[in-house]
Amino acid sequence: MSARWPAFIAAPLALSLPAAHATVYLSAEQAQQSLFAGASFTPADLGRRERVWRVSQGGWFIVDQVLGKHELITYALGIDPQG
Repeated sequence: MSARWPAFIAAPLALSLPAAHATVYLSAEQAQQSLFAGASFTPADLGRRERVWRVSQGGWFIVDQVLGKHELITYALGIDPQG
């Protein structure tokens, strides 16, 4: 019986520890050039928390944050003139 106690005590602790892993794939500037190569960007102040740029080739580039399960997730969206 005493041999089971350490595993019995350690199992809930091991299962309750969340995995913490965050990765940054691209900066906002890298994402801009990836989606609209060679374009210039003009910040658009829309009075919102999103960061929005007007693209010189036409279109929009938006960076926003959403609440994931445990932390904020930042993502970028590029909308070209064709939608």
